[in-house]
Amino acid sequence: MSASDREVDTEVDVLPLYGQIEIGDRDAVEVPQWETGDEPAIANEGMICVATRSDADGKVRVIVLSVGGRSPEGSEVFAGELSLPSGVLVVGNSIAAQTEEIDLSPARSVVIRVFVEPRDLPSQVTVVVA
Repeated sequence: MSASDREVDTEVDVLPLYGQIEIGDRDAVEVPQWETGDEPAIANEGMICVATRSDADGKVRVIVLSVGGRSPEGSEVFAGELSLPSGVLVVGNSIAAQTEEIDLSPARSVVIRVFVEPRDLPSQVTVVVA
């Protein structure tokens, strides 16, 4: 069964400490590094970090959808493949200990598209999993 064979529809409100949300493999240890701090998103093989509004401005809604489900809102800031050796996708902010786990096993990689709303200092991040 591939990730696209699963119905994924999850929403969680997360405190975005350091103004970012993480999307990645549950066991990922390498965090991508911001080069300028102006990027809307950065990624490595196992994790994507998305810039958001400050935690002082409140929580950020993170929505995870299956491809072919409801249409995402906002501007696309990332599209690519994510390595998922554990089979479990985690979204949220690990520093704030506010994460949501989504079991996509036996998938070992997934295609991810990330949308933000609004484009600058987003208060919503939508992750589309294929």
